[in-house]
Amino acid sequence: GTFDQYSSTRFDLDQQARLAELFQQLGARGLRCMLSNSDNEFTREQYASFKIHEVTAPRSINSRAHSRGHVKEVVVCSWIAR
Repeated sequence: GTFDQYSSTRFDLDQQARLAELFQQLGARGLRCMLSNSDNEFTREQYASFKIHEVTAPRSINSRAHSRGHVKEVVVCSWIAR
């Protein structure tokens, strides 16, 4: 979904793009990095050059009970190219 639900400060799309750029730079230097993120079109576009693993993550804390449960996320590894 959105990227700013867990903090009072926004981690917006510009910051997401900066994170993806840093991730790609570190991977290009041969560093092994792994991250998880929301499974959405924007995230998939940012990490399209890497193999994206789909996972479900449990979420038991939410102000809305109907929003608790498993959510789709992606795990991206810098050492596994697409």
